[in-house]
Amino acid sequence: MARINKWVGIVVPENSNVYDEMSAWDNLIFAAQLYRVPRDKRQSKAKDLLELFGLYERRRDRAGVFSKGMKRRLTTAAALVHTPSLLFLDEPIRLRRPELPHDPKLD
Repeated sequence: MARINKWVGIVVPENSNVYDEMSAWDNLIFAAQLYRVPRDKRQSKAKDLLELFGLYERRRDRAGVFSKGMKRRLTTAAALVHTPSLLFLDEPIRLRRPELPHDPKLD
């Protein structure tokens, strides 16, 4: 199983795997530790992903105060922290950008 975890990331938006009591930064550092990202790469990886997902300015905030969409972005960032070759997205439409027009048929 450990070998599979090295190259696969999983995002299930309805079941966030972030810890509400931890900051966004700490969640990504913790995920990096779990995925055995080398210690010297963890901080730069967390910074890059938080910037990519528009959460860097909120990096010190507890995930528990985040909106559902922000938690989804943080969950996705955590799934990418180890640079997987393959990413499984359960219900990827729920990860869509909020500025796009809403289509109720997609819910």
